[in-house]
This record gives sequence, structure tokens and C-alpha cells, in this order.
Amino acid sequence: MQGASPELLPLSSILAQVEDGPNTARLTDPPDGRVSALQARAAQLRGTVIAPDQRERMLLSDQTMR
Repeated sequence: MQGASPELLPLSSILAQVEDGPNTARLTDPPDGRVSALQARAAQLRGTVIAPDQRERMLLSDQTMR
């Protein structure tokens, strides 16, 4: 036996019930700025994680341990 389906409400009525607080702006602002900010952060995370000189030292120390 299945239960009753939840009532679907328009987003505007849900947002109207949200109290003003630190997250309110994030709920009501258009996502374009957030998307751009996340894409910029992702771009900064791309690239070399271990610097080439550190990598070389790690590889050399690994070879001496064998």
C-alpha cells in the first residue's frame, strides 16, 4: 500500500516562509553569479597538485627505500 503523494507547492510560496537570515540571499538570488564563482574556484583547483621539485624528491626517496 502506498502513502499519499506529497503536495507540490510553488517555490515562491516556500521562499515566502523563509525567515531572513544569512542564507536568504542565496535562495533568492539568481544562480548566475554563484555558477560563475564556482567555475572560477574549479579553475583554480585545476593544475599541478605536487610541485615538480617535490615530486622528484618523492620519487627519489621511494627508490632508495626499495
